[in-house]
Amino acid sequence: YGSYTKGYKAGLVPILESTTPVSPEKIDAFEVGYKLASRRVSFDAAAFYYDYKDLQVAAYVGTISLTRNAAESTIYGVDAQLTANVTDRFTVRAGAAYTHGRYDRFDGAIDYVQVLDPGSPQYGMFINPAVDAADNRMQRTPEFTGNLGLGYRQPIRWGELAFDANLYATSSFYFEPVNRFRQDGYELLNLRATWTSPSGNLSVSLYGNNVTDSEYRVEVLPGPFSIQPIYGEPAAAGITA
Repeated sequence: YGSYTKGYKAGLVPILESTTPVSPEKIDAFEVGYKLASRRVSFDAAAFYYDYKDLQVAAYVGTISLTRNAAESTIYGVDAQLTANVTDRFTVRAGAAYTHGRYDRFDGAIDYVQVLDPGSPQYGMFINPAVDAADNRMQRTPEFTGNLGLGYRQPIRWGELAFDANLYATSSFYFEPVNRFRQDGYELLNLRATWTSPSGNLSVSLYGNNVTDSEYRVEVLPGPFSIQPIYGEPAAAGITA
């Protein structure tokens, strides 16, 4: 299959944050792909190219989220997913993606500079100069991501047991257009075992999330004296019914 899509997102006037209007965002999106489905296997793959004009990008200035336009940006890549029913009880799921995302022109990106000189009248503050972010990686856009899932079902006398494992991996990415705050690549492994009653009306699951206790950040906020990271869920286990 092949597709072409033209998209539009309205502009805005921030009012409280800035007096600079934000222009409408426009995109021309191209995609070609292939899909296959049978009783045992389903597979799809796609290659895409996105051409953005005046991409709307949000960044924090103090506690305020300020939106500005990146003049031009380009995203292209490939992704694929596979699900295979190896047997009637055992299923394998896998997926991978490569994404190239860059700002082609962005001369108004917001930087974060702490003022740590006690002799400065701005000591204890941070300033936000506008810088050129051309050719920087787009925020929250890792180049590589992948996942692998395994599932097994076993009927028993008193219902059914199900075992599932899912591994997610990502390469490094940045939290903002200036590419100052970087998150290294990490992996997340989740496990689950579920018993379901013969009637299907009751199920009980034991689960473990992030069982390898990977340390990763989901947000980074700049402060006057420190950078304030928000971390993802550490290793956790529980039961649900």
